[in-house]
Amino acid sequence: MDKKTWIIAVLLVILVAASGWLLYRHYNSAATTDGKRAIDTVEQLKQSNQSAMDDNSTARGDIGAAQSQIKSAQSGLQSTGADIDDTRQSVSSLQESARSSAGTIDDSSKLLDELDASIRESKQNVAAERSIIESVDSTNKTNGTSR
Repeated sequence: MDKKTWIIAVLLVILVAASGWLLYRHYNSAATTDGKRAIDTVEQLKQSNQSAMDDNSTARGDIGAAQSQIKSAQSGLQSTGADIDDTRQSVSSLQESARSSAGTIDDSSKLLDELDASIRESKQNVAAERSIIESVDSTNKTNGTSR
């Protein structure tokens, strides 16, 4: 081979090596950048996943607290229902007592009216008896048979 062919072959080898080296650097840089982006994305996903897990844990705690409050409210409602039933029974008893008392008061009122009538009649009888006694006394005095 002659010298010119050697020079072209060497230059061609250098050109191929330089091109390969430039391509390697370019794709290595791109791959490094893409790799860094992928790692950053994975880290962000890990953080988002951890945040979601924390939110889920908080939500579970809130659900547990809400269930406890619901049970407490149900217990309170049952207690209130029992109190309402007791109150209804008390009111019914009081109403019955009031009806009975009203009957007793009506009976007592009638008795008082009858007693008032008897007292008035007794007073009239006493007045009539006094009148008779006074008339007898007056007649006795006139006849001279006074005491």
